[in-house]
Amino acid sequence: MGVKPHKGLAWLELIRVFNIPIPLAGMLVGACAASSQLGELWGVLALASILGCAATQCFNDYEDREVDGQNAAFRPIPSGVLAPHEVLIVGHVLIAIWAGLSLIYSGWAAAIVGFVYLLTRWYSRLKRSSLIHHLLLPAALGLMPIYGSFLATGQVHALAWFAACSIFLIDINMNIIGTFKDLFEGAAHERVLPLVWGSRPAVLTALLVGLLGITVQLLALGLGLCGALPAIPLALGAALTLDSRLRLLRTPNASVGYAALKSGRLTECLTFPALLAGVLPLRLAVFIIAALTLFALFAQTLIPEAELPAGAETKSG
Repeated sequence: MGVKPHKGLAWLELIRVFNIPIPLAGMLVGACAASSQLGELWGVLALASILGCAATQCFNDYEDREVDGQNAAFRPIPSGVLAPHEVLIVGHVLIAIWAGLSLIYSGWAAAIVGFVYLLTRWYSRLKRSSLIHHLLLPAALGLMPIYGSFLATGQVHALAWFAACSIFLIDINMNIIGTFKDLFEGAAHERVLPLVWGSRPAVLTALLVGLLGITVQLLALGLGLCGALPAIPLALGAALTLDSRLRLLRTPNASVGYAALKSGRLTECLTFPALLAGVLPLRLAVFIIAALTLFALFAQTLIPEAELPAGAETKSG
């Protein structure tokens, strides 16, 4: 399907550059909650998010190469542009660089990189046998506020724990919804919630867990751990979650699922860094949230995450 991309572009496609703002948002919340003077850490956190995102996507595509050969033949490995062994090697190199960079600032931050490595490697393997895989990547992403806080001060600020729990829950919602794009006729199916529980129960579960994740951040506001302004992006995120998930609930198929996934990316860019509006000057917080959101939307427009086959919109579950 389509023309093979240049090898450099294939690497950009493989690491899903539109995902880079997602771990960065969590890291920034944890770091900014712990310290008001980040200095060089602004750049370190940006680099860490790139390394982490690229490494985990290398492992994910390597483990998924056989299923992608049937569901997403355009991906760099099944299309033959990148070899599986080189993707695996690059993933290990990137994770080692990320761990080394983290160790300069905090041993605990470096340990979190190790946990992320283990969670990522087991994620795709467990998709073949257990529903617990829906928790693994969200758990890795949920560690990012704690990572950022450790990197900044060597300790974990209370707000980072709330952000971690919230991100974990919101990304479980995204992880479930993300499986719908592969639920078309002729696809190689793995053990995912829509197939085990049914499409509509899976959507309802994702919706409730996502809204619970947003509520966790509102609880932090209610406890006075930061200012009240995060309620604005959190409300927008809740509205997007309700709208996209209810649409999918009405029509649970691959096409509507892919639209819900893309809407969820926007939701994550609004909700993951939302607490920054309660700990940073307003203009800086708005700039960061807007920059992360616009980057993700622009990158996802240039490099689509999926290519659905003709007729996918008619295959309801």
